[in-house]
Amino acid sequence: MSTTRRGFIKQGISAASAGLLLPKINEATVAPSCRRLDASPDIRILFTGLMLFRFDPKGFCDVEILNKLSDHKFNIEVRRKKGQSHPSVEKEYHDPLKNLLELKVDKPKPGTEGVCKFVPGNFSRSSTTNNKYDLRWALHLKEFHDPEPDFKKDHVQPGIRFFGGHFHTFEGTEGISITSKCGSTKDLFRVPSYIGANIYLSSGGSATLEGLETPYTMPQEAGVTYQIDIRNQPPFIERPRPGREYESHFHKYYSAMTSAPAQQCKVVYQLLLRATPDVPCMGLIVGE
Repeated sequence: MSTTRRGFIKQGISAASAGLLLPKINEATVAPSCRRLDASPDIRILFTGLMLFRFDPKGFCDVEILNKLSDHKFNIEVRRKKGQSHPSVEKEYHDPLKNLLELKVDKPKPGTEGVCKFVPGNFSRSSTTNNKYDLRWALHLKEFHDPEPDFKKDHVQPGIRFFGGHFHTFEGTEGISITSKCGSTKDLFRVPSYIGANIYLSSGGSATLEGLETPYTMPQEAGVTYQIDIRNQPPFIERPRPGREYESHFHKYYSAMTSAPAQQCKVVYQLLLRATPDVPCMGLIVGE
């Protein structure tokens, strides 16, 4: 499977799940959840590769990057699109992070403040009625190890702290059989190729990425949208062949743990119909 640069995409969401995101806090110890997802954000963030997602009930999310992997490359790319014009690259960053980055939002659209997880209704991996944008398609460490192992700080930090964004499965795997092997084999059905986060701004609002050489601000403008791609993956990935089993890069998370469990799990996949991109590298939700 070859790694391709993700294009500037307009997300399609069914009418049943379209509408304003409405954060809802179920418990004081649980990060806010949202039941509906608007298809037209001012800023779309796409994540792919080996990284941890830690949702805090105070309303932010820390994305921690596995930074000790010699075969994985971290980069950030910000693109701006006005109307029907071709998107232009406004900001690029290709080096390991030296300090914490922060994405701050000023004047978000009412009802979309802070961070939330798109988790509409009931969810079971085997169900045929799940919403395809549900964040619960993402792998959770607790699915594999409970209690969760800790991670070495110098292997996953510094990272990026998001003070806004509605996190969801942007694109899930299709045409691929994907399973976990943890003593027994379990069908995962699908996982995100890309985790997304949408930011919605009021008139006069903006979002600013701080912590790089100079802050980069994305103001709300009529007809203008932004896309931020955050990647931590190999430059090239082998294209899978039908009928052959491939191991994902899930096992690389163990190298960043303070004390890896004696029984280590694998996530493997087989091509059935067509390959969706970046299956070997997938984000992991921790701390839940």
